[in-house]
Amino acid sequence: MTSFRTLSIRASGLLALSLFLILMVGLGGLGLYANQQGREAFDVMRDEHVGQFRLLNLAQTRVFRSRVEMDRAARLTRVPSFDRPGPVIASAETLLSEAREAFEAFMAIDVGEAQADNKATLERHFRSLVSTGLELQLMLLKEEDLGAYDSGQARLTSMSQAFVDSVEAFSTLALEQEEGLAAGFRHLADSMNLALAAALTLALVLAMAMALTVRRYLLVPLKQLLEHFEAMAQGRLERRLPDMGSSEVGQLYRGVESLRRALVKNIRGIRETSDDLRHNAERMLDDGRELATRTQRQASALEQTVASLEQLTATVAQTVQHLGDANRLAGDVGKRASKGSEGVAAVAAAMDEIQRHADQVQAMVKLIDDIAFQTNLLALNASVEAARAGEHGRGFAVVAAEVRGLAARSAEAAGEIRSLTGASSKSVADGARQSRAADLSIQGIAAAVGQLGGRIAELEQAAGEQHQGLDQIHRAMAEIDAVTQRNAQMVERSREEAERLTGTALALGQSSAHMQLSDEDDDTCIGEMTLKTRRSWWRGLQAWRERRQARRFAQGVSA
Repeated sequence: MTSFRTLSIRASGLLALSLFLILMVGLGGLGLYANQQGREAFDVMRDEHVGQFRLLNLAQTRVFRSRVEMDRAARLTRVPSFDRPGPVIASAETLLSEAREAFEAFMAIDVGEAQADNKATLERHFRSLVSTGLELQLMLLKEEDLGAYDSGQARLTSMSQAFVDSVEAFSTLALEQEEGLAAGFRHLADSMNLALAAALTLALVLAMAMALTVRRYLLVPLKQLLEHFEAMAQGRLERRLPDMGSSEVGQLYRGVESLRRALVKNIRGIRETSDDLRHNAERMLDDGRELATRTQRQASALEQTVASLEQLTATVAQTVQHLGDANRLAGDVGKRASKGSEGVAAVAAAMDEIQRHADQVQAMVKLIDDIAFQTNLLALNASVEAARAGEHGRGFAVVAAEVRGLAARSAEAAGEIRSLTGASSKSVADGARQSRAADLSIQGIAAAVGQLGGRIAELEQAAGEQHQGLDQIHRAMAEIDAVTQRNAQMVERSREEAERLTGTALALGQSSAHMQLSDEDDDTCIGEMTLKTRRSWWRGLQAWRERRQARRFAQGVSA
């Protein structure tokens, strides 16, 4: 039975065809042999027996008709009538000649050794009847010797009877030979019937054997293979296929087993990949949440920074306005100093006014100093935030550095103005004490006021530049805030994508969880998913769905 498993379908088919071909050739040979035997028997009966009987019957018929014609001629000779005996005698001669020719043709046919004696006896009786009997009687008729003719009738009758007996003996033996040929043909036909019955029985046995063999070694394995495919379609991949030999069916089994192993390997890879994907997606989700929190904090800090910058810009704008007023005031002081010659009273009043304005300038310088200090702090904070922003804050860092430089220069100018205003106060005090020398001091005061106007103009220009720098910083911070808001949105979308990726990984793991695998297929496999692992996958999928529903609800509420 094992040899059938190693025998290929092609070899099995060729073997079955060979057996049937041998059977058909044998049956064909027997049929040809029986046909040949029948044809030979038919040729013998047609060529020998039928031809012999036809010629012998023709010779016998002509002999007897010739005698009848002779008897008729004798009657015509005895009793004259309208018919003359001459034509009748001529007809008798013709019939006798035809009988002789037919008998000669009969004698030319080979009848075999069994009929040799009968043939010789038949020839002797025929020649005796014709030569001794009929030809003599014909000669007597021609001579019209009717008495001799009548006396020869008895002798002719005995010769005819002997000829008839020899014909019957020959015919009897020929019929026996024909019966022997027919019996041999019937025996051959019976043998052919037995051979055909045996061949049909053998063909039926071979067909049943082929049917059983095909059913056992082809149909049953294919049915089992179909059941295995249905089990694989239902996810049961733990059953291994048996070894079915080296036939085509065995090769098909090995191919399906290789396919099953490949499916098992792929499913295990899917499980490992989905597990890793789920863990990575959850890690990304956690990182995204933390990044979103940090981004929101950074956006809040930027909003506060922008608000502070708006206040600082407004304060610097006021400082520029005050500096313009101080510049105009210095111009007025210069004009009044040019009129110092009007008198000591006017000088004293002017000095009092200068003292008052100097106090105001001192207050303004203090305010400018404070503004410069706050600007420096804000620029420092902006530099720190630019360093945190990374590549997006590089330009902002440069602007912050320039703002710090402007703040430093503003502080230096405020110090100088403070020194100048102190000197002015001292000069005013000296002018008050030395009102008598007002004319001499007015020139110095005019020069000092001119210098003060110049410094105030420089301070106004520096404050204007500081205002422009702060405005640029405000615009840069607004752009940074917009970028931060976009980053927050991108972080939120990344978190949503991470959640969807987590759900996809959970669904992927759940889709392959029902597959039943076997640990015998691969030593490095993870093994079949346990009930605990499946429950963990299910809880993770449920948690992901709940988070997604909560997020959609929160979006709906915010909208």
